[in-house]
Amino acid sequence: MTALLAPALFFGCLAAALGHAWLILWMRPLHSVRDTLVFSLYLAAAGVAAFVALHLVLGALAKALRWSPERSRHLRTGASIFVLAAPLFAATYIVATRPFYIRHIGDLAGFVAMIAVAAGAAWLGRRGGGRTFASWGRSLAGSAAASFLPLAAYAVTAESRSTPEPAAIAPAPRPGRHVFLVGFDGATWDVMAPLLEQGRLPNFQRVMEQGVSGTLWSEIAPNQPFQNSASRGMRTPVIWETIATGRSPRDHGVWDFFVTRLPGLERPFPMRLPQLRFRANAAGDGLEPRIWEIGERAELGSLVVGWVDTWPAFGHDHCRMISDRAHYQDRQQTWPLELAEHYAALFREYPEYAARLGDRLDPRFLALAGDDPAEFERNRELLKQIELQKDALKMPRYQEIARDWMGVVLDPGYADLPAQDPRRLEGQLILSQAREMDKDLFYLDAARRMLASARDQGGLPPLSAIYFSQTDTGQHLFWQFHEPQAFPQVDPGLVQRLGGVVPRMYENADRMLGQLLEHADDETTVVIVSDHGAGAWSELQGGFDPFVSGEAHLGYSGNHRDNGVYLAMGPGLLRGHRADLDIYQIAPLVLHALGLPVAENMPAGVPEELLEPDYRRQYPARSVPDYGRRALPAGASRVENVSDEEYLRRQQEMGYVGGEDE
Repeated sequence: MTALLAPALFFGCLAAALGHAWLILWMRPLHSVRDTLVFSLYLAAAGVAAFVALHLVLGALAKALRWSPERSRHLRTGASIFVLAAPLFAATYIVATRPFYIRHIGDLAGFVAMIAVAAGAAWLGRRGGGRTFASWGRSLAGSAAASFLPLAAYAVTAESRSTPEPAAIAPAPRPGRHVFLVGFDGATWDVMAPLLEQGRLPNFQRVMEQGVSGTLWSEIAPNQPFQNSASRGMRTPVIWETIATGRSPRDHGVWDFFVTRLPGLERPFPMRLPQLRFRANAAGDGLEPRIWEIGERAELGSLVVGWVDTWPAFGHDHCRMISDRAHYQDRQQTWPLELAEHYAALFREYPEYAARLGDRLDPRFLALAGDDPAEFERNRELLKQIELQKDALKMPRYQEIARDWMGVVLDPGYADLPAQDPRRLEGQLILSQAREMDKDLFYLDAARRMLASARDQGGLPPLSAIYFSQTDTGQHLFWQFHEPQAFPQVDPGLVQRLGGVVPRMYENADRMLGQLLEHADDETTVVIVSDHGAGAWSELQGGFDPFVSGEAHLGYSGNHRDNGVYLAMGPGLLRGHRADLDIYQIAPLVLHALGLPVAENMPAGVPEELLEPDYRRQYPARSVPDYGRRALPAGASRVENVSDEEYLRRQQEMGYVGGEDE
């Protein structure tokens, strides 16, 4: 038995060490000594268990076939090398060629080649090195040494995990200057350019003519390398975190929509792992300070509305925030907390829903948990009933949005139609987008009221960051009707009725931008960005496909591209200038406009090619070594016991969870 299990221990620990090097050293998803050590032990346990099971099965097979000990050893050694090498080679190839598509003939050939190389290595190892591997694995010294490989790999990274001291900063004088940072998720020139030519986006046109614009290049994350997915490897929270911090995922620590809870880890693992307990991202999951948090250190005020992953809302003395889940969450929707009474849906909308159900909701019911448990429970159950019936309660609102903002008709009885009736799909898609449009209008209203209030109270804050999502969701849901030639057998009636929805989303964005620009003046720097572009999600997008003639993803027919957009105008920026940037250059651009230095460990600096020469001389770019880690208030990331079915439902509707994106 020792001769059987000792090699399994050796190969299992070797697999864990290689997995550590591939995952932890390269991607750096963990940033504390303890978490790195604990996860290394998880890898070691999984590797040993897998190879022990493999060796037991192969040993039993060899015994049943009455193979000689030498032949059995060759089998187990060769199989171990293959099981070790094949995933490593294949995963490395997939990530290196991202976006990878298994049905693309070239990608498939490369993938098969990697498996063949692993098989060749197994054959050579079995024939030539089998005895060496086996003797090394059977020896106690070899097994003991292998068991320490994951810890040795961990030790290599331990020294680089110290937390730097934040730099002391002071803003350079920029009298009266303030910045609007406006995000339109998924916006692409592929849709905008024709609409601009037709004069249908006057506010975007104004920014282009009076400032700078170009493609904002995104990037494909190594943990999402697959082309045939809703995100195409460009995860929304990851990229918006990069835009807000100027740092890479390896530094800011946001890798996905979700994090996984693993016993023993101080922080959740920053990706969704299969078959394990996960939750949606929260505001405290990122490790690097966001632009408004950097400004806070210099006592610069900020206004943040709807920005990705800002729930639960928290801030400091100079920040006012409406979180990205204030339209439905029952706690910590705003910062300061008292803003919730004026801006959160729990206070502004839900009491009316309760009244329509013949009941009364106290929006402050969370405070009743200790003093009046019965009343607390009554309100909590009522809130659940409102959530269950919210679509019905808001149907008149959704129908109005569909008519006025989407140019379509929402049939409230669509769900009663037969499954094969195209009008059922039509109703489903319209309702999903009407929900998203309603959310954006909620945040637009909040932003406009807060900007107006700030002006009335003495002036705009130095930074206002506002985010909208309807351009992205509209493309996911309606692209097949916008570009039907990219898909086979799209219903002509649906194309006629829904073909204008995607352009309408951009006209909506232009309209919303115009309402925000009403609060700007000549001293305002306006920076408009998207996190990625968009295009048709069909099986043929990767090139020649020998397996299918093409197929559409009916529920979500658009996915991401790496060509996003940016536009900017304001003091010091060139007029009518076009140049391409990448997502790492936005934070330095905004910091410079605020009069703040750029951290030297940010991958990019200030894009000075966008600035007028006199402005560059008057306000030269400054730098500091490092802004250090985020300073989170107590309890900022304690959301482990708060469920978020609404967030999960939205990701499922967009195709980010379940189905093809897994």
